Amino acid sequence: MVKANDDPNSIFTVLQSTGRYFSAGADIKDGSILTNDLLDNKDQYWLSKVVSRNIYLTSLFINHKKILVSCLNGPVIGLTAALICLSDLIYCFNDKDVFLLLPFSNIGLVCEGAVSRSLLKRIGISKTNEAILLSKPIYAKELYRLGFINKIYNLDNVKVFNNAVIEDINNVSKNLDHQSILDNKALISQDWKDDLSYSNQAEALAGFAKWCADIPQQRFKELASRGRKHKL
Repeated sequence: MVKANDDPNSIFTVLQSTGRYFSAGADIKDGSILTNDLLDNKDQYWLSKVVSRNIYLTSLFINHKKILVSCLNGPVIGLTAALICLSDLIYCFNDKDVFLLLPFSNIGLVCEGAVSRSLLKRIGISKTNEAILLSKPIYAKELYRLGFINKIYNLDNVKVFNNAVIEDINNVSKNLDHQSILDNKALISQDWKDDLSYSNQAEALAGFAKWCADIPQQRFKELASRGRKHKL
C-alpha cells in the first residue's frame, strides 16, 4: 500500500485474490492469540499486536491517495471486510459465492478498520446494524442493490474476472485526465476522513480492552474445539 501510494506513475491500486475466498478472516488456531495467563505484560503485548497494527493498517487505507479498487472473488470476512469498505470502487466475481461478514459480535470483539463509520456511510443504519450487531452476512446481490458493489461480473473463472476488471479500468480511464481523477477523489473524501480516523482509533482501543479481558481468546478456543458454532 505504501509503495503504491507513493508511485508517481500509477492512478489505481487494485486488490485482487484467487481461490475460494477473498479473505477468510482470522485464523482461530493462531498460536499468537494467547490467553493473558501466558503473557508477562498483556497491555504491551496487545497494544503491539492489535492496537498499533490495526490503527496503522487502517490509516493506510483511509489516507490512500490512489483510486482503491477491490475485486471480490469470494467471501470477505473480518478486518479485511472492514478495509474493503474503504475502497473507492468494488467489483464482484459473481452473485452466488460472494458475501461480506463482520463476525465481531460472534467472537467477543468490536468493530475494526473504521467499519462502524464506513459501512454506515455506504449502506445505511439498518443494514449496518444487521451486519455488525448481529454478525449477519450480506450477499452480493444485496450489496449491489445497496450501492456497495459497483458491478457484478458473473463469470466462471476468477482469473478471467481479475483480468476483466483491469481491462475495464484501463478502457474507462484512458481518455480521462489522470490528475483530475486523483484530485476529485481527494475532494470527495475530505469531509469524512476525520470521522474515519476517529473511528479507527476508538475501535482499536475498545478492542484492546476486549483482548486484555481475555474475551476473544476464549471465543477462539470454543470455535477451534467446535464448542461454539462459527457464523460460517
